[in-house]
Amino acid sequence: TALALETVLFDQAGRVAALTLFDFADLPQGSRRVRQFDVAGIACTDVAQVLINGVAACTGDSTTPATCAQVLRVTGSVDDVEVLQ
Repeated sequence: TALALETVLFDQAGRVAALTLFDFADLPQGSRRVRQFDVAGIACTDVAQVLINGVAACTGDSTTPATCAQVLRVTGSVDDVEVLQ
């Protein structure tokens, strides 16, 4: 029912540009949900890689952050940004 991911953004030189939590809030089962996140001081063109560093929060029926981390599969559809897990 809710998900928050610890996320690391890397710049074009491979340096950590930001370490942040992306809170996806409610996630209805069986449907896609799009969220937009603004990270102060970082333009989209500055980001080369996004690393999902861990699951900070995950709630639902019989769900814990550990079980969410086990089943989480992350993909990206932006050519210029590599998504890592």
